[in-house]
Amino acid sequence: MAALTGSFDTALGRIEPSDADKDNAPTAHEDVRSVLSADDTAREWGVSPILIGSYKRHVSIRRVKDVDVFCQLLKLPRETPPHEVLGLFFDVLDGAYGKDASGKPRAKMQARSVQVSFPELDGLYVDAVPARQHEDSRTWEIPLKDPEPDKQWQQTNPDMLTTLTTAANDGTGDLYVPTIKLLRQTRRRLLGPGSRPGGLLIEVAAYTAHSNGWVTGKNQAE
Repeated sequence: MAALTGSFDTALGRIEPSDADKDNAPTAHEDVRSVLSADDTAREWGVSPILIGSYKRHVSIRRVKDVDVFCQLLKLPRETPPHEVLGLFFDVLDGAYGKDASGKPRAKMQARSVQVSFPELDGLYVDAVPARQHEDSRTWEIPLKDPEPDKQWQQTNPDMLTTLTTAANDGTGDLYVPTIKLLRQTRRRLLGPGSRPGGLLIEVAAYTAHSNGWVTGKNQAE
């Protein structure tokens, strides 16, 4: 068991984000945040960007390729459709970042976010995701990937996942987060980047197993 424990420690050391990743991610996040927060219309909509995703939950693995900025729109009129919000985000970010050295636009429209590339930060990407408050005032709604005439927003609560992750890690003596990292690396190695299921689904499955008491052990090897 001692040898196996050492092997897990070595594996975790190899997949830990580099110092450059840890510096680049918050730099890119703050940059996109400041651009959106400076726009007049976004301010009217009560924009309040926060960091979410695997980097925020400390479960990222080397290398960190993208950062998610959850753009809470506290005053967005209920009748505003998601394509209008995404259009504004794209116009603001495209106007601020322009094109890279190869002439390719750095801002890219996606189904539920606007992506901004940072070639100077080792090719990092930032996904700016617009979100409006759900009617319950406790959760949020983001653009639906495949919108329908009567349904264009999808309910979500990414910040709660961060809270649950922190609680699970504290409750296991800091064993939970390293386990998620190892599972994400295993998925990436076996399936390849961009394959399905994605890292988030693997993480949610692991959390379900943990919360149901199906995972026990006093160290990583167990």
